[in-house]
Amino acid sequence: MRPNQALGLLTIGVLFAACSDDGPAGPDTSNLEILILHGDAQFGEPGTLLPVPLEVRVQDLSDNRGEVGVKVRWEVVAGEGAELDQLTTLTDSLGAASVGLTLGPELGAYRVRASVKGMLSGPAEFEASAVYSPVLTLVPVDPVRAGDTIRLEGRNLSANPDEDVVTFSRIRGRVISASPTQLRVEVPPCLPTRGVELKVHIGALATDPATLQVLEGNQFLELAVGQDTILDAGQGFSCLRFPSEPGSQYLVVPQTTGTVGGGVYDVGFVGLTADDSQPLRQGPPGPTPGPEGLTGDSPIFGGDLQWAFDRRLRELEGLALKERGVSGVSPAAVAEAPPLAAPARLPQIGESREFNVLNPE
Repeated sequence: MRPNQALGLLTIGVLFAACSDDGPAGPDTSNLEILILHGDAQFGEPGTLLPVPLEVRVQDLSDNRGEVGVKVRWEVVAGEGAELDQLTTLTDSLGAASVGLTLGPELGAYRVRASVKGMLSGPAEFEASAVYSPVLTLVPVDPVRAGDTIRLEGRNLSANPDEDVVTFSRIRGRVISASPTQLRVEVPPCLPTRGVELKVHIGALATDPATLQVLEGNQFLELAVGQDTILDAGQGFSCLRFPSEPGSQYLVVPQTTGTVGGGVYDVGFVGLTADDSQPLRQGPPGPTPGPEGLTGDSPIFGGDLQWAFDRRLRELEGLALKERGVSGVSPAAVAEAPPLAAPARLPQIGESREFNVLNPE
């Protein structure tokens, strides 16, 4: 090889090294941190793809702003035979990156590490468990009462009560004690008299449904017009028994908070009636009377009930301002102000929206 050819090859090699994220010309990532967004603590059958991708967010330590285009390295650090569908990914416009994980053939724990080269803070680590699907072999034959503690028997159950999720027609009951073959579970105290579909879930795996007859307990919620209550679903055992007077309507306002920007927090509502039918979601067509003379169409999950609630709130604000001597405010005019059209979709991070507030001027 001629000397000038060797020099040319050496120069090309240096350029390649400088262009990668391993070289001295790579981006400075020392001020970044990596956080888990979604997909931790999942369960699956051995050799199967987990239902939720493993997802992280890379953000700036100074302002928690997501970083775009950062290379995230993924590595299986525990568990033989597990496979990732990618070993490196780039973060998107929100600083998020994700991969899919297929569990290995053996039962037990698997761990995956996500890291960014040069970052001073530690990596993010996911844990997943390979388990067999749970099976129910014995449920009570006689009717049980809401609030009672019952015994369930089966196979492949978790000895950790927090990992066994027992649902009664999708309403979760509290697991008091657990072993691989037996569970002691509190029947949700809000259930009405009816037949329910009983299941045991471990992550995304679940037993076949079993039928259980439940008799209602004595737990009811009483709310006057305009009253409210706060229900904390953080532990997953929240349910309420509402009075069933014809025409009753309730406004539910879900709220979630988290410490990681861009996190995903699923919210779901389940409604059961005593006659095994589905709760009414649509009222009669046309205007229907509301609380204290308010009117509006009544699809329970539609915008009109929301508008009736907002209008009543504006009316109360107007009365409060009038009592304090603020001039130029007519409670009736405030209540009859034209509503804004509800947005067709949820706002995205960074998107702006306009809304109205009561302005006495």
